[in-house]
Amino acid sequence: GYCLISILESMKTYSVEDGLTEEAIVTKLRTCRCHYLFLHTSLRHNASGTSRWGEFGEGGLLWGECSGKHFEWFDGIPVSELLCKVKELYGLDQEAVFRNVTVSSGERPRPLYLGTATQIGAIPTEGIPSLLKVLLPSNCVGLPVLYIRDLLLNPPPYAIASAIQAICKLMSSVTCSIPEFTCMSAPKLVKLLESKEANHIEFCRIKNIVDEILQMSRSSELSSILQMLLDPTWLATGLKIECDNLVKECESISQRIGETISLDGDEDQEISSFSNIPEEFFVDMESTWKGRVKRMHAEKAFSEVERAAEALSEAVTEDFLPIVSRVKAIMSPLGGPKGEISYGTEIADGCTRPTWKLVDGVCRESLAFETAQREGIPEEIIRRAEELYFSINGSGSCSQIDDAKIEHLSPGSDVNGFYEASDSLRRISNGFSSFRTEISNPKEILLKEVESNITIICQKKLIELYKQKNLSELAEVSCVAVGAREQPPPSTIGASSIYVLCRPDKKLYIGQTDDLVGRVRAHRSKEGMENVTFLYVLVPGKSVASQLETLLINQLPNRGFRLVNKADGKHRNFGTS
Repeated sequence: GYCLISILESMKTYSVEDGLTEEAIVTKLRTCRCHYLFLHTSLRHNASGTSRWGEFGEGGLLWGECSGKHFEWFDGIPVSELLCKVKELYGLDQEAVFRNVTVSSGERPRPLYLGTATQIGAIPTEGIPSLLKVLLPSNCVGLPVLYIRDLLLNPPPYAIASAIQAICKLMSSVTCSIPEFTCMSAPKLVKLLESKEANHIEFCRIKNIVDEILQMSRSSELSSILQMLLDPTWLATGLKIECDNLVKECESISQRIGETISLDGDEDQEISSFSNIPEEFFVDMESTWKGRVKRMHAEKAFSEVERAAEALSEAVTEDFLPIVSRVKAIMSPLGGPKGEISYGTEIADGCTRPTWKLVDGVCRESLAFETAQREGIPEEIIRRAEELYFSINGSGSCSQIDDAKIEHLSPGSDVNGFYEASDSLRRISNGFSSFRTEISNPKEILLKEVESNITIICQKKLIELYKQKNLSELAEVSCVAVGAREQPPPSTIGASSIYVLCRPDKKLYIGQTDDLVGRVRAHRSKEGMENVTFLYVLVPGKSVASQLETLLINQLPNRGFRLVNKADGKHRNFGTS
């Protein structure tokens, strides 16, 4: 058979798969993307299917696969020679140690045949639909799909396969909310960290991953699943780690990133805001870097920016706003005579210089050429500017130009009104931020109150339906919360449920669905709703769900809760009592 050696330079790992058939090795070459392909010289004289490879020969699956790729020949001891080449190609130290993550071929089934892999669409083939697209949800893309495809093409050992099967069974019966399961490519992450190129986004993703592991470890239903996931993880990464050590390391990583990275809700990361400067200016200047690291790690930079923003505001207030105010004051809204304003001038050392004081009167010279000369602009540029100026405007045109500038500010242009509007927007924005901060604790109280009232109302209705023999058995109400960056468990798929969406403005949305996962995703796709919390209750059937939905819409407002879809309660004839 054939031997395939795979080396992952970023993870410092390699694996050796021996005894492969020609079909198996061609399948792997088609499904594994590699930067470099090396062929051992022993292949030149080995049998390849029904013909010989030969240095210039043709025929056979392997020859056909490799002839369309760029490859290099090598000889010597395969593993050691390839490791040397990889270290040389990627500029690694020759003393760098690579871990052997090979799983004995005797412990795992044979890889999928090329024909079978093609027929089920595991290998993209024109005209053949992919089995994975049929089996997996439409929103399952990226790394999870590649992982499932690899399991199909290269079945794991029996013990690992049994563990994966047991995990799936446990997940299908979980009743608590589950993490979002953030996915990141391990080689990409290692490469970014080693090269010190990981940015704020990558560190936030790392924290999401370790926080999700911690969430599972602290849940009575999910902790056993976390323990079982370690075996498939070992097969994929070659790393064996005890669950307790994993949790301990995750706690340390989460704490260290949390102490460095700025997370949502940091009050000292707000964009600068001044009433006399458009808000968009500060957003453009500061939004690209604020909110990345905690302020204490860049206090000097923050202070310099704040001082510069205050200086800019002061300059605008003292130098620009008086001009605007004066222009408005001397312009008649009914088209009457307009006055003239200009900066005053004085004679000093035989030269005319501006005083930079605003005075009434006729328009005088702008002193642009004198100022340019004093500031060191080359003489030839100044002379050329004078020639162009006088050739276009002629003498005495200064007042006409300034008249045009003043007339451009029409009587209807309310500059102060613009500043007042900006100030109002700023106050509203600041008020909203303050409001959001204030409800951080009351939000938990609100959730508890909503949960309590939902449980009481729904349980009472279910007892009533049971007494009326509309239900075969009395269902117990269990209200489950789905927090930010969490999702409903798989047990909700296909089950009827009612849910309450707790909006950031403390208003509630009541709904019912047979696809809770999809409904949660749809609500969170809207702007400002990315991290909203849900409460849901599984109920026996869509008819009961509709009744409870209408009942909650009609009764929760009477208990002091505000609803955004209160009108929906009028669309049905049941559940109003």
